[in-house]
Amino acid sequence: MLRIERLIKKEGSFCLGPLDLSARAGEYFVLLGPSGAGKTLLLEILAGFKRPDGGRIFLDGRRIDTLPIQKRRIGYLCQGDTLFPHLTVRENISYGLRFHRVPRGTWDEKVEEMAGETGIMHLLNRKTRGLSGGERQRVALARMLVIDPACLILDEPLTGMDEILKQDILGLLLHLHSRGRTFIHVTHDPREATAVASKIAIMEDGRITQEGPPRQLLLRPETEFAARFAGMRNFFPVRVASGRKRGSRERVTVLVRGKDGARPLSAPAYYVDGAGAMFMVLDETRVVVSETGVARPGGNTLEGVVKGISPAYFGKAALIVDAGFEIHASGRGTDRFPPGSRVFLWWPDEAMKFHKKTA
Repeated sequence: MLRIERLIKKEGSFCLGPLDLSARAGEYFVLLGPSGAGKTLLLEILAGFKRPDGGRIFLDGRRIDTLPIQKRRIGYLCQGDTLFPHLTVRENISYGLRFHRVPRGTWDEKVEEMAGETGIMHLLNRKTRGLSGGERQRVALARMLVIDPACLILDEPLTGMDEILKQDILGLLLHLHSRGRTFIHVTHDPREATAVASKIAIMEDGRITQEGPPRQLLLRPETEFAARFAGMRNFFPVRVASGRKRGSRERVTVLVRGKDGARPLSAPAYYVDGAGAMFMVLDETRVVVSETGVARPGGNTLEGVVKGISPAYFGKAALIVDAGFEIHASGRGTDRFPPGSRVFLWWPDEAMKFHKKTA
């Protein structure tokens, strides 16, 4: 198990932490966040390349933040290509053993074991300068694994790869993880994160703003940043005018801040927990677009103007509709209205989710 307690590191005007984090043994833990969030800095501290200003790091119950790199039992795959072009694949993989002072007599067995696991046995005697991008990444993974680390940390391991190569390396990472290894994987891509993670932590400005299983994080974000970064486009700060009432048929007024003042919506009383400031998530795939108002019980109907079309998400592009505030709609009818069209939007109650603001 990897455990971080109250970790702090200042670099110029940037401050990482205070940060508390833990990853269970055998977990595939992904740190998700944009450039500048502090993800790489955190990995460099874990690996031992930089010292924290405060806090403690434990791996399998042993404190490691005071240990030199070669005694931490952490494998680190950094961004960019760090292979030695003048050496063969075999020599590149065995370099990790030399650095960690593993007895020379065991090198061949360990190198060939890792080459077999990463699918590069046939490349052992080739120089790395002529290898493809996918082959080079497999060599780098083998060099990291050969020292038998207790935890593997990967800093943007799919950067610069095309989609086919990404899927190939993702498959390899999942295979390696299936052997019970603990992974800490950094990425800025939500799709990459959800493809491999058993738990995700979102980083913003040096802090962890939310963590949990991928489905929980994507369906119930706790901050606007988390929702936007997870790909949610209909995520609105709202104010609920009144709290929970008895009787499932009663409704409460929900005020959404728009450019010309608050716009009222309604929701079943049992959908919200109390009154006051909250976030509302609206499922864009449930938003129906039509030329006239939709006469259906429940739900909400708004009138607006189509401003444009957003990139595909959830499998199709969405209309951007100005209804006093911007709503993305990718439900039925969205393929019939060009920009400038006056339309009506309708969505059922179950398309809305509410939760308290926590940040």
